[in-house]
Formats: sequence, structure tokens, C-alpha cells
Amino acid sequence: MFPILDPKAPPFILDTDASSPAIGAVLSQRGTNGAEHVIAYASMALDKSEWNYSTTRRESLAIVAFTKSLPCTWKGNLCDPIRPSGSHLG
Repeated sequence: MFPILDPKAPPFILDTDASSPAIGAVLSQRGTNGAEHVIAYASMALDKSEWNYSTTRRESLAIVAFTKSLPCTWKGNLCDPIRPSGSHLG
């Protein structure tokens, strides 16, 4: 599935997850059929000092890292919503 880049297209959705050894993300977008389609996956190993971060801080790190590295702002379509796993940030 290719992203819909029309300025009136649905926004991108960024799902993140964090654990002690790594963080991960999935970038998706709702298609014209209403179904959510995956555009990209990303993951990153945490260094030893980041393993000691609280769950909330690791989730925040995932959001910051992947909004910088994944193309969340093609043609002005921002990532909305950003959905961290669990309820640590909600």
C-alpha cells in the first residue's frame, strides 16, 4: 500500500511500543476503503542507559525518535493520532 499524498487525504497514524531492550513503531494511514494500511515499520535498540528509563520515558522516546525518522509529514498530512501502546501517556 502506498500512502495517499493528497492534501485532503486522511492523516498518518503512528503506533509506538517500548520495552527495555528496544522501541518500535508502525506508520499507517486509512485508505479510501476505511481500512488502516501499514506504510512503514521501524525499530531501534536502546542503549544500556535507556534501559533504565521509566516506561513513560521510553514511550516518549519512541514518539520523538520515530516522528523524526518516519515520513509523518508528507504533503502536510501530519501523524494524527499518535498511539503509544498501553496507557502510560494517556
